[in-house]
Amino acid sequence: VTLISIKGEHVQDAISIPRQAAMTRDNLSVVVDAVAFVTVIDAAKAVFAVEDYYKAAQTLAASMLLRAIGEHDLQEIFRDRARINERLTQTMQGKTAGWGLDVSSVELRDITIPDTMQRAMAQTAEATREADAKVIVAEGQRKAAFIFAEAAEAMERQPMSLQLQWFETLRNIAEIG
Repeated sequence: VTLISIKGEHVQDAISIPRQAAMTRDNLSVVVDAVAFVTVIDAAKAVFAVEDYYKAAQTLAASMLLRAIGEHDLQEIFRDRARINERLTQTMQGKTAGWGLDVSSVELRDITIPDTMQRAMAQTAEATREADAKVIVAEGQRKAAFIFAEAAEAMERQPMSLQLQWFETLRNIAEIG
C-alpha cells in the first residue's frame, strides 16, 4: 500500500516498470525496463478516478514503453534515449493528470540485447575498424607515391641532387656500421 499524503504533503513514488521483451522498428528483440517517478497531487482523484493508481500508472508506462521501443530502431534507442524518456514523461503526464497524479519523469533503466546480437555488433565494429585502417594505409601509400614522384622529377631536373642523395645514403650507412 502506498501512502498518498502525509498531512497534506505530496509523496513521490518510484514506480518500477518490470523487464519485458520488446521488438524494435528494425525487428530486433530487446529486453527493457524503466522507472516512473509519480507524485499524487490530488488524493481524492487518485483514490476515486482509478481503481489502483499505482498499478494503473505502472501498466500505462509499460505499454507506452513497448510502443516507444517499437517506433525506433536499435541505434535510435541508444542514441536518443533522453528524447525517448522525455516523450514518455510528457505522454504519461497527459494521461495521468485526470487521476490526480503528476509524472516528473520516466527513465529507461536498462536495454539489453541478446548475446548473439552483441557478438554480431562487435564483429561488425571490428570489420569497420579494419576497413578504416586499410583506407588510412592506402591513403598514406598514395601520398608517399606522389612525394616520391615529385622527388624523382626534381632529381631528373637536377642530376647533381641525385649524387648528393647518394652521398647522404653512404654517410648514413657509415654511421650505422
